[in-house]
Amino acid sequence: MGIVLSVVIFLPLAGAVVAALVPKSRPEVAKWVAAVTSGVGLALTAWIVVAFDRTSGAMQFVTDVAWVPQAGIHYHLGVDGISITMLALSSLLGLIAVIASWKITDRAPAYFAMLLLLQVG
Repeated sequence: MGIVLSVVIFLPLAGAVVAALVPKSRPEVAKWVAAVTSGVGLALTAWIVVAFDRTSGAMQFVTDVAWVPQAGIHYHLGVDGISITMLALSSLLGLIAVIASWKITDRAPAYFAMLLLLQVG
């Protein structure tokens, strides 16, 4: 279950790569890639919010993977009551930003790729 949080965070990165590879002559494809990527991210975030146990004060959906074990470096990720609110807000605003930018046609693949990269950050 912890992998879902990583998917929500890094799915826009995959969408940004795909959107950046779309030819300039097909701006509508880049728009749909961004919309679908943001929509799936929002749906996964909604699932996380619904499954979140509000009675627990502990971190949930935790992922802890040794990244560089020799140096003691780990990829450690989880959400608590405050961070889940921020996750939901950023996922919602990401989709709203894509919808609000729907009329962009000038360099649309680059624009939507950057918009998705912003969502990863």
